[in-house]
Amino acid sequence: MRRSMFRFTCAVLLSVLPVACDSTGTSDVTSDAGADIPSQTDVPSDPGPVTAGLCGLSYTPLSVADTALLGTVVSWEEDSQYMLTAETLDAVLATVGYSSFSPLPYGSRLYRVRYRTQDKGVIHQATTLVGVPQPAEGGVGTYPSVLWLHGTTGFSDPCAPSRTLEGAAGAVVMAALGFVGVAPDYLGMSGDDVPSDMPHPYLEGQTTAFTSLDAVRAAHALLKSGEITDEPGRPDDQVIPWGGSQGGHAALWVDRVAGTYAPEFRVPATVAVIPPADLAGQAEVAFQAVCPGLSNFAAFMTSAQRWYGAPASMAGVLTDTDPRHYASQLPITMDTLCGDGDMFDGVTAVDQIFEASFLAQTTAAGGISHLEPWGCYMRENSLPTTSTPRVGKGPVLFVLSEKDELVNRLVERQSFQTLCGQGYAMQFLECAGARHAQGGLWSLAEQKDWLLDRLAGKPMDTAKTCVLSDPVVCSGTPAE
Repeated sequence: MRRSMFRFTCAVLLSVLPVACDSTGTSDVTSDAGADIPSQTDVPSDPGPVTAGLCGLSYTPLSVADTALLGTVVSWEEDSQYMLTAETLDAVLATVGYSSFSPLPYGSRLYRVRYRTQDKGVIHQATTLVGVPQPAEGGVGTYPSVLWLHGTTGFSDPCAPSRTLEGAAGAVVMAALGFVGVAPDYLGMSGDDVPSDMPHPYLEGQTTAFTSLDAVRAAHALLKSGEITDEPGRPDDQVIPWGGSQGGHAALWVDRVAGTYAPEFRVPATVAVIPPADLAGQAEVAFQAVCPGLSNFAAFMTSAQRWYGAPASMAGVLTDTDPRHYASQLPITMDTLCGDGDMFDGVTAVDQIFEASFLAQTTAAGGISHLEPWGCYMRENSLPTTSTPRVGKGPVLFVLSEKDELVNRLVERQSFQTLCGQGYAMQFLECAGARHAQGGLWSLAEQKDWLLDRLAGKPMDTAKTCVLSDPVVCSGTPAE
């Protein structure tokens, strides 16, 4: 599948670090420690209702009042190759031209954690990385958490970002900036040797947000447990969702449900970078002509069919003829590869991917977002149209790329305005000349500075709040 990626520069940064590639980095492993490591304390007895059972799917999510298992740690290990000093990280930043991030205030330590979460009211296990700041002078500090949410890397266990340098880089750099960096693999993307027991629910906003917030609970439980003998740091109750592309969609969903699902946390700000916030609007554009994002919608619909259970198969939706056999082969490709296996190379017409009869149905319905059940799946996972209420009121930075080939920027400029009309306090940034991932990369300094201003209590400029602006040259834009 084409990658709708937010490739964070720290992947490049850490690629030149002098780490031991053959190091297992394992230590202090605690097996199935859910009963031994406490979950988050001081949780209200009833965190309130969570909307569920949408689009004909009936289920009741578990809440903290229902179970003590959510966010408990199953096992953990420290990856010692990422125990890095601030000076080492600063040197790498200078080497690759990102000295604007320097001087970094902290070194880093990194932990790999397996924890318990849920999907549709059933307990599952997932994996996450946890980066912890390391002061040069030693000692134990208290830090807010950044929930670092990744872009599309694939749909199965081998594609879990925690298996890669890129995944580790996000948690490490967040730690070096002074945050507990929680970088979860999404459900269906196990980052260790224990296989997932369900497919990845691609772009399913609510369940992704639940899993992500449970990753924070697990990180906090581990750091407060006393299981790590040389305590590396303590988290406070602040959680900042920060992600790009698929992760930008996830960040907006975490912001939306945190107040009901995890009320023990405060969400002081959210950074949503190149997000497909309006899946329904994006789909309408994608179905008009062949574009790179169309393959992502084929993947979303295949995933949604599995997750919601309707229709019975993708037969009659995706074509299943020579040479591609999308209806029968795309699910297999998603389960086995971290790319699309060239399945979409050479496609020149929408009806090569989707059945002509299905496309006729979408036209008759007035568009894919009005053809059920697909329209419901897209509307309910779109921030502007979901019926899931938003409880929090934290500010949001909304970043787009002017030349984005995957996420239609005109659709998302409208999303920005719609969400502002629904009560969001948002600021807008669009990087001139940037393609999809470039907007996230080129605006890293702006993202960091905006977030630090919010955490310092600096109010947003009211003249720029909920105001669309023209694209600007972001600070990381390469010189011509």
